[in-house]
Amino acid sequence: MNLLLSHCLFAIHRASKPLVMALFFTIACQTVHAQVKWHITGGTVKIIGETSLVLQDADLINDGQLTASGGIVSFSGTAQNTLGGTGVTQLFDLRIDKSGAALLQLGNDLFGSRQVLFVQGHLDLNGHNLLLGQEGILVNEAEQHRILGPAGGEIIKTVNLNAPAGVNPGNLGLTISSPSNLGPTTIHRGHQAQVLGNDAGIERYFTVTPTNNAALDATILFSYFDAERNGLPEATLSLWEENNGMWEPRGSESHDTTSNLLEINNLEQLQKWTAGVLQTGPDSDGDQIPDNSDNCPDVANPDQEDTNNNGVGDVCECQGTDIVLSPQTITQDTQHRAEETIVSSETLTNGATVIYQAGTSITLQPGFHAGPGTTFSAVIEDCAIPPAANLLSHAGASAPEVLPEPFTPDGEPQLRVAPNPFVSETQFAFSLPEKGWVDLTMVDVSGKQVGQLSGGTFAAGVHRQTWAPRSLPGGIYFARLVFEGRVFTQKVVLIGR
Repeated sequence: MNLLLSHCLFAIHRASKPLVMALFFTIACQTVHAQVKWHITGGTVKIIGETSLVLQDADLINDGQLTASGGIVSFSGTAQNTLGGTGVTQLFDLRIDKSGAALLQLGNDLFGSRQVLFVQGHLDLNGHNLLLGQEGILVNEAEQHRILGPAGGEIIKTVNLNAPAGVNPGNLGLTISSPSNLGPTTIHRGHQAQVLGNDAGIERYFTVTPTNNAALDATILFSYFDAERNGLPEATLSLWEENNGMWEPRGSESHDTTSNLLEINNLEQLQKWTAGVLQTGPDSDGDQIPDNSDNCPDVANPDQEDTNNNGVGDVCECQGTDIVLSPQTITQDTQHRAEETIVSSETLTNGATVIYQAGTSITLQPGFHAGPGTTFSAVIEDCAIPPAANLLSHAGASAPEVLPEPFTPDGEPQLRVAPNPFVSETQFAFSLPEKGWVDLTMVDVSGKQVGQLSGGTFAAGVHRQTWAPRSLPGGIYFARLVFEGRVFTQKVVLIGR
């Protein structure tokens, strides 16, 4: 027996007993109230035409076969519900309209949906796959209502891509351009963080499998939501590619942190992509930015603000040579940094934490007062990095010799740079434990390559290369050494001239 639902409204609401459909059970077009779930125990249910099936705080459990050539199946209400069962479920339009913290969770794979429309609430893949049909798309997915997948599962879309120009198949969030014909291409999007060296990436990845996957000269735009950043500071994000089972940092041509887009160009093939931090290593100030990438490694600054673009974070920058703080009441955490002296008559209250840092002296004038519960520190110490004026004397000077440290016990290559920061030129030295292929490039903070220093097969031992950028603006850059498939990086600060 088949059940056919056509041009009717079919509503199910939460109550005490399930609605069970079996071979012997049929329902005409009507509104059905007071049910916990719609349970199809056998047979076939077909939804056609403009049928609207609304499940308010109700599950849909299909142990038979549910197919749709039209209509909308809508999940609403404030409860967490399941769309699952052991049978094959194929819907036309699926609507997510769960308010509050409620979400819809898959209990089995979902096939052939034309569109998944988000009004409010999330869809949790829960280890299962959402297979979009040939015309299938995600509609209105946003930060507040989107697809989750902490337990696994993927959204899968197959599309024919012939010389695509800015095509975002299924609205999955990966925009592809290429002058080549990729042919039938399958794209998987998942939401489990990938392991990138010693760290985890964001909670989104894409796997792209074109029929033709060579000489593509492709560009991709990788989109993500802030909630998927997995606690990673946005300023550090860059693209990573999986190659032969190993994740490698690939950088990016641009990073739009407002639109949450990472772009990379000139790709000869498309594989598996995710986003993560460009660098790994110690993090002295705990701001989740490794010291060799941090523009202020001793003071937490996850936003990496650098107003004058001199490679020194604003929170570490000297605020002046001599600072005079007139009588005023300070109620919030504050830090003052002077190249030479600080003189203060401030009143500190309301549990504020205040730090004075100066190179030579700190004077507390009559009237200075630190109230109960406040934390006050006076530190005689130079600002984190000397001002650019102190480095200008090196302009035009040749870079000094650089000798890497001895090889580590496990035979890892070494990469060193000096002077750093520098004005006109600097020198790199890299040591290799054995003969092998080397690629030494310079990239900017977005991961875009700005210079090629060395490339080819090098013997074991120490090798040196001078870098003298003539047209680059001052700021932070990274030396990227690739040796036999392994990647090593070093931060370099170019002082603006």
